[in-house]
Amino acid sequence: MGIFWTNALAIGHPEIDAQHEQLFRHVGELVEEVGRRIDGAEAARLFAFLDDYVVGHFQAEEGLMLRSCYPDLPSHHVEHAWFVRAYRDLRERLEAREPGAEDRLRTWMVDWLKGHVVGSDKAFALFLETVEPRRGRTAR
Repeated sequence: MGIFWTNALAIGHPEIDAQHEQLFRHVGELVEEVGRRIDGAEAARLFAFLDDYVVGHFQAEEGLMLRSCYPDLPSHHVEHAWFVRAYRDLRERLEAREPGAEDRLRTWMVDWLKGHVVGSDKAFALFLETVEPRRGRTAR
């Protein structure tokens, strides 16, 4: 199971969409790399990137939510915090080469990211449209 960015995943906010696209690309690379198990250094590089990028992306997204007074920010933050904990746990399992960890990366992580973007993030984008209809989703 791969993870690929498509326009169907776009929420309509250029900054967030660009971050999502990069996130999906790197997670896809990680899925491929872990599946090959040929270059531990490359997997380590991708993990390091994702460690920083996921946290930075979530902070940017939540900052935008805070500035726009998004009422579901607390629950969105909980989703983000849960993902970070689960991702770090999965990383440890992958690094320890625990049986089943690769499958979990391919299924859970891919499914969570897609579901979060098309569910929670699109709901936020719709909120932005109602808050600032003239500027649409480019509110900052």
